[in-house]
Amino acid sequence: MPGSHRQHGNFDEAVVCHMRVLGFMPGAPEVIWCYTAIAVAHLSAARFEQALVWALRARDDHDGLEWTQTTLAAAFAHLGRR
Repeated sequence: MPGSHRQHGNFDEAVVCHMRVLGFMPGAPEVIWCYTAIAVAHLSAARFEQALVWALRARDDHDGLEWTQTTLAAAFAHLGRR
């Protein structure tokens, strides 16, 4: 499970797993969960630019997920942006 990789600090493996899952659901509305999870994995690994890219992608796909907004705010804050 991709989430368990992230929870155990295996951030790169979490990204790989979520990318694999994305391949099974192109265009599905649920992709926002993978986009945001990828952003969180990058954020957790202190890859703030990559986290921002994926959080923005999630927000642009569907703006209503609070987890996405929180991740986006954290990435902007770590990068010193608003």
